[in-house]
Order: sequence, then C-alpha cells, then structure tokens
Amino acid sequence: NVYRVNATGETKLSPDTEDGYRAMRPLLKALPDRRVTRKFMAHPDYFEFADSITLAGLPAGVYMLEFQSVPATMTVRKVFYVTSVFTMAEALPENTVRCVVVDVTTGQPLPGAKIKLSGRGNGLKTNNVVLTCDDKGEALHKFAANRWRFDKVYAYTQADKYSPVGRMYTIYGYSEGNSGFEQTNIFTDRSIYRPGQTVHVSAVTYMNTNRVDNIAVAGRSVTAVLRDANRKVLAERQLTTDKYGSCSTDFTLPAGMMNGNYTVQVGKSARGIRVEEYKRPTFNIEFPAIDEKYGAGDTLVLKAKALSYAGVAVQGAKVRYTVRRDVALWWRGIARGVRSFPLSGETVWTGDAVTGEDGTF
Repeated sequence: NVYRVNATGETKLSPDTEDGYRAMRPLLKALPDRRVTRKFMAHPDYFEFADSITLAGLPAGVYMLEFQSVPATMTVRKVFYVTSVFTMAEALPENTVRCVVVDVTTGQPLPGAKIKLSGRGNGLKTNNVVLTCDDKGEALHKFAANRWRFDKVYAYTQADKYSPVGRMYTIYGYSEGNSGFEQTNIFTDRSIYRPGQTVHVSAVTYMNTNRVDNIAVAGRSVTAVLRDANRKVLAERQLTTDKYGSCSTDFTLPAGMMNGNYTVQVGKSARGIRVEEYKRPTFNIEFPAIDEKYGAGDTLVLKAKALSYAGVAVQGAKVRYTVRRDVALWWRGIARGVRSFPLSGETVWTGDAVTGEDGTF
C-alpha cells in the first residue's frame, strides 16, 4: 500500500513504532491506484528470498510504503521522499560553512532556496539559522568560534519542501605540519621460521620533517632485540645506521625453544615473526570447482588429484578424508566460515583412499 503523508522533509516520522505510526495516521492519505500485489510460491521455513517492485513516478512529496501479507505476518512500514532538492555543504576556514542547493535532476542551482541549519551548543539549546541562496544557489554562514557547530541541514523551495533533513560536517581543520617524527621500518627475509634457523633483519630509519619529505637518519645508534613468545629477550645487537638510514643484523633462533609468536624490535618499532616446527610441503591437492547445487539426500561424488610442485602425479599415496556438517550462519559477518565455531558441527563420515597412477582419488 502507498500513502501520501501530509508532512515536509523536516517532520519527524517514525512509522516503525506503534506510537510513531499512531501519530502519523491522521497525516496519511491512501493512494489505492498505486497499490501493488504480488503472489509468491511456497518456500520452506526460514528460507530467504528477495524481490523488488517498481512504482510509477510520483509527484514531489513524502510517502509511506506499507507491506502486508496473507496470511498475516508482521506489517512493515517505511517512509520515503520524492524531491528535486539536493544540498551540499563544505567547511571553510574561519568558522565558515558554504552550502549549495541544486536540482537533483538537472544539476542546476536553485536560486532563492532556503536552508535551515540547526545544531546544539554548549548550553544544550537547539540553535536554528535560516539562509537564503544567491543566484548561484549558494549561501555562506559564519558562526562564533568554539561555540557550537551545525550538524543538521534542511533545504527547501516554495514548491518543494520534501527533501529530508541531512547531516553535515562543519569543522574545518588544517595543520602546518611542522611537527616532525622519526620512523623505523623493519624487514625480515620471511615471516615463518623453524627453530635453529637464521633470521635476517634489516631496518630503515628516517625523519619526516613536514609530513611530506622523508630524510634518512644517518649515524643513529639503535638497539635490535629478539624476543620469544613470552617477551623474554633472547639476543640483542647494537647497530649504527649508514648514510641511507639502514642497518642490518642476523639472529639465530635457539633450538629446543618454545614455538609461537616472536618479536624483532629495532628502536621503538617492532615486527612479529612465527617460529614453528613445520615441514615444507612436497605436493599439493587440487579440488575441482563445484558448479552444481546440492540438496539433502543428493549424492556428491568428489574427485581430487595429488600433484607434486613439479606437476608429477603422486601415485599410491594414502589419503584420509573427513566429511563434516556445520551450522550455516545466518549472520555471515560473525565469522568467515566455520573455523571460528569449531564445535558448531559434527563429523558425519571418515574414510581412506589411495591415489591412482594419475594422482586422483
């Protein structure tokens, strides 16, 4: 259902609450010729699907869409605005804000348009200022320094008062950038090591003088430190930067130490590395892309291939596979995949296989 709302863009409307809808009801005028009805096939419980509707062009105004179903479910109501008025705001130096009002369809300025700026000051009182645009659709306003800032803008013309209240940022910030800072970037030859291996470390120290130019810091004495996973110091080196601001050293990781996240520190900067007992893989398993959709009760045949990194088939290798059924998260933003919820599913099948002459299983 489509309703015309007897309101302007600055009228506070809340159709999604009972009290808000009750207050709106006297303002509503039904438009039965705009009503749209759709029929959908039955879907399983909790199955999500999407659809869209297209409404014929409406004159400028405030409208409410109401969505209802048969059999009845929750009624959803949304307000939307049809308007040609669009406002842009730009913060300028000396506590000044520049507003421009244009026709959103043509992009042309709207001379004589009104702009109402509102905000809250230190006294928590609402302040309102009404500006009139010049022949370029622009208006400037200067407010008292460190007093309060406008954060809402409502623009309208005599014929179109339906642009919703928007927000703007009116604080202009600028820095000369004279405060310099020193930075050290640390580099290692890899990110993961085995106990007993050598960590090759290099670092570059430079000074940023005006937030633009970087100047190498030569002749600077810095301390390079290697720490284990418990932050205990394992080794320490005194280094001096060359004319390019760079220095380097090597650390040999002790054998028999606890694995984990180690830290290389040079000066006030630090970089993390991993220390693990790992074996370099000699082959890779390739799985084919799954382009079909499967449902409960379907049979899935999966054929994979084991190949060495030289592309040679791995023959006669034993394969152990596991099939798990995990919870499908409705809110995918919680976790990317099921690894964040290892106890959310169950193992439904395990088995063994042997690769063939071409490495497939």
